[in-house]
This record gives sequence, structure tokens and C-alpha cells, in this order.
Amino acid sequence: MLPGVGGFELAPAAPLVRYPLASWWSRVGALLVDVILLTLPFIGAVIVFHQYTKVYYIAANGTITTQYTAHSIWIESLLWLGYVLIVLCRVGNHNGQTFGKQAAKIRVVRNDGKAVDVKTVLMREGVGKLLPGALGALSHAVLVIVLIYSCSTTSGRSGAREPRAPRSPGVYARRVSR
Repeated sequence: MLPGVGGFELAPAAPLVRYPLASWWSRVGALLVDVILLTLPFIGAVIVFHQYTKVYYIAANGTITTQYTAHSIWIESLLWLGYVLIVLCRVGNHNGQTFGKQAAKIRVVRNDGKAVDVKTVLMREGVGKLLPGALGALSHAVLVIVLIYSCSTTSGRSGAREPRAPRSPGVYARRVSR
């Protein structure tokens, strides 16, 4: 029995296992394969959910040009999260691997060596990757709102406001002549 704290015995520490890290290029290659695989489902989801704008431009020579713009940040995020949840949590030899990671021969490994589970994937992909992107987009929106507000409150004047003394009704100061 090992001496413990508060009467509880301490378990022996597990041996520290170090896994080799994948190179930057193998990670980029794996991501590119995954993005290529998700391109068609992404385009299909944008069309199905009508998350695009169709704009017509008339050029000076009279030709009409059509431009499509996708408004699909939430579709991209949900599609990616669903993909990695299903694929990274597979049971068997390919646990911790997306199809791109399989092609690059790399995998996601937990610190304790256990199989990658839903909690690990949600923390890694949802909180670690998607949340910072959402907060970054939110910070840009807040910046635009602050700029619009600051420009609207100083319109017609140059510079900052001059401080004024508060007025009291009925109290006036007069110069006394001698």
C-alpha cells in the first residue's frame, strides 16, 4: 500500500508514452483530401437549403453576368463536425483517422492511448477549431457595429465633443460693473 493523501492510496503513475507528431505537410495533405471529399456534399447542402444569393450584372456592352454567392458558414461547420464525428470515432484500426488522415497515414491519438471517442472529437473539432472561427466572425461583426455607431455619433462635427458645463434652470451669472 502506497502512502496517500487523506487516507486514500495513490495509484502508480502510468508510463508516459510519446507518439511521434505528424509533419506539417502530411497534415495539410490530409486536410486537402478531406476538403475535396466534402466539396460535393457541401455544394449539395447549399443548394438544398437555398443558402445562396443570385445576382445579375449588366456590363457596359449589354451582356448579362450571373454571380452566385454562398452564405453557408453554418452548413460548412455542421457538415465538417458531422463528418469528423462519424469518421474519427470509427471502431477498429481506423479509429482517429479521417479519410484524408488515412491517405497520409496519420491519426489522432488521445494522451492516455485509448480510442478516440465523441467527447474527444467534440472538444478537438468543436471547441478547439470551430468555436474560435465563430468568435472571430463575431468579433468582426462587433467591430463593424462599433465603427458604424462611432461614425454616426460624430457626423457633422470634426473631432471629439467639447465638454460643456451643466446648465441649471433659473440661475444665471452676470458681470457686475463697478
